Amino acid sequence: MVGEKRDTLRTLLQYLEEALGNKPYFLGDFSLTDIDVIPRFLRMESYGAMPAPTLPKLNAWLARMKERPSIKAIR
Repeated sequence: MVGEKRDTLRTLLQYLEEALGNKPYFLGDFSLTDIDVIPRFLRMESYGAMPAPTLPKLNAWLARMKERPSIKAIR
């Protein structure tokens, strides 16, 4: 059941994978959009839904976000 939900979530995240494109952050530069969604991605990571091999751009974004001092401070 949990594995099914994790796979469904990864499928839904494909939308964000495509929206991110080749930009380092969702709007190009670091913005409130990135700040708003990072807690959800950190939670998805704790659930084992991220990183995902089918979401390389989101994986890279998550890694960049986790290197930011402001994110390191909340982890």
